[in-house]
This record gives sequence, C-alpha cells and structure tokens, in this order.
Amino acid sequence: EAFAVDPDRAIAGLKSHVWPALPTDDGGEEFAAYFNLLAATHVSAEGSHSAAAATCAAAAKAARALHDAAPRLSLASLIGPDGGAPAGGSTEASHATAAAIAIDAHASGPHGAIRFPSDAVAALAEAVRGLPAPAPGFDSDAVWLSAVCAVLSLSVPGAVRPQPRDRWTAAETALPTLPPDDIAAVVRWCALDGAHPMGWPDAGGGFA
Repeated sequence: EAFAVDPDRAIAGLKSHVWPALPTDDGGEEFAAYFNLLAATHVSAEGSHSAAAATCAAAAKAARALHDAAPRLSLASLIGPDGGAPAGGSTEASHATAAAIAIDAHASGPHGAIRFPSDAVAALAEAVRGLPAPAPGFDSDAVWLSAVCAVLSLSVPGAVRPQPRDRWTAAETALPTLPPDDIAAVVRWCALDGAHPMGWPDAGGGFA
C-alpha cells in the first residue's frame, strides 16, 4: 500500500536500503525480484509507458540470465541500482567477470587441472547482450577477453597456482573467439611481457 500511496518515496527507499543489502554473489532471484518491484513502482509513479519501468524489467531478465551463466558473478558490478550502467564502469564489470570465471575454471577441471569454461563464458556473453545499459566498453567481446585473462592469470587463494604452460593450454582454446587486436594483445602480454590486455595491473596475478 505504501508503494501505491507514495511511489517516489518507495523508489528512493528501494535504492537506498534494499539495493545495498542484495547478495554479492548467487543472487539472481534476489536481483530479479528487486528490479521487478522497482519496475512496478515506476509504473505506479509514471504510468504504464514508463521508460524507467521498462529498463528495470529488462534488468530483471538480464540478472537471471547472468546468474544462470555464472552464479558467482557479482551482479552489482554489471548492473546499477536503477537498471542502468554500474558505477564502476567497464573496469569493475570486467574484474567481476574474471573473478567468476576464474572460480569456474579452477573448479571444473579434472584432478586439479584447469579448463576454460567455454559454455559458461558463451552464456555470459549472451546474457550481457541483454543488459539494458551495459557499462560503456563492456560487451560480449569484453566478456571473452576478461575470461581469457582470468584463466591466463589464474590464482585461487588456498590452491596451488597452475604453471604458465597449463594456463596457456587452457586459455588458448578460446583465442579464436577474440577479435584480432585482442589476440595480439594477449600474445604480447604472455610472450613479450607487454601490458595487460585489459589494462589491469599485474601485481599479484600476472601471467608469469
């Protein structure tokens, strides 16, 4: 009832109180519920043709798809509280993607080996296409490059770090999915000690 009486106040309350309390991972249903409620409240405030409501409805659908592709993904790093771009931009989005893929790569290989999780990355890249307002510069190509870099620099706390050759063997299967410029950047980074392909500092997790 409070949402119908004062929807603008309700919208502000959702963003200031509910959004910060959402899970940092494994929160697909919670994020979808938040955005669906926010969409309904925008309709109460602005009518059935509310653009903000449409954005929130699309964000709810995207949140589920992102979670299904990578349950450990920090959804707040890819979607902002109004369904738009996240505050951390493409840097935060790519770091969150890499972190989720690193966990998947480490957990999915047999007998402690690592494996590039191609199916999960493909699903995640497709889910990113459904974002109503992705971070500028963060698209499906950025998802693949983030994933390749995550596997090449794989270092999971509490586990023995795989050797560079093992990380390269796992990641090279995905290289054909990258644009030529990204492939060249990866090779320069790994073989010639060049800059990180995503512009990240290598401290604590470079290729070597």
